[in-house]
Amino acid sequence: AGAMYLESSTASISGASFTSCSAGAGGTIYLSSSTAAIVDMTAHGNSPEDIFSAGATYTCANLCDAGQYGNCEAATGLAASDPCYINCGMCSDCPAGTSTNGIAGAGSNSSCEACSNGYASQAGASD
Repeated sequence: AGAMYLESSTASISGASFTSCSAGAGGTIYLSSSTAAIVDMTAHGNSPEDIFSAGATYTCANLCDAGQYGNCEAATGLAASDPCYINCGMCSDCPAGTSTNGIAGAGSNSSCEACSNGYASQAGASD
């Protein structure tokens, strides 16, 4: 395994940064029958993938407040149907007239949705 190998474990990984890690699988994190909460992680140049999951469950988030979004990337190695967003960078406010409907941790500006008819929001509004 690469930088972190979790087997039959529970872990919270917050604010971690991994660069140029390598292994046969899970260059950054290898999850085997584990549960992981991953918050605000950065990963660059890891091989063969950022996260490998074998029978694991995981949640991923960034530190953006409701009404904001990060410019995140999907971690490599995971199914597109169950992505983990990493490398989010600085949080940006949703444009005026849009919101994240009270949801924090949005991974892209596509999470900023137009306000319902009869409602308005200033830039960065949460709902």
